[in-house]
Amino acid sequence: MEATVTHNSTSLKDKLKDYNQLIKFRLTFTVVLSSVLGFLIGTSGAIDYTDLIALIIGGFLVVASSNGINQIIEKDFDKLMTRTANRPIAQNRMSILEAGVFCAVTGIIGVSILGLYLNTYAALLGFASLMSYAFIYTP
Repeated sequence: MEATVTHNSTSLKDKLKDYNQLIKFRLTFTVVLSSVLGFLIGTSGAIDYTDLIALIIGGFLVVASSNGINQIIEKDFDKLMTRTANRPIAQNRMSILEAGVFCAVTGIIGVSILGLYLNTYAALLGFASLMSYAFIYTP
């Protein structure tokens, strides 16, 4: 009996491009930038850089997660639209399981960072934003 070994020919560069598309990096960056601007406007006195970094990292992970969940839910529609047809899930370059695990991990870590380093309200707002975008806005 002969064993068959299948090699995945996807390069690291291609995989990183797929994750960039999954999280919609530019959109994620823009959302986080608006949060940072709100943070800076709302800060009186000295800037707490630990809080700022926690907002950037936690916020980025939460938004990335919700953008990925959007693509999981919309995969069948994405295949039909020219603008979205080349997304990694729509093209089967990334499995729903891989994307789902990634989104779950980034979402949990992002909300946790907001809660641990900022406060409970930030975590709850992050969680509510993730859920509302992924499961109310998307469908």
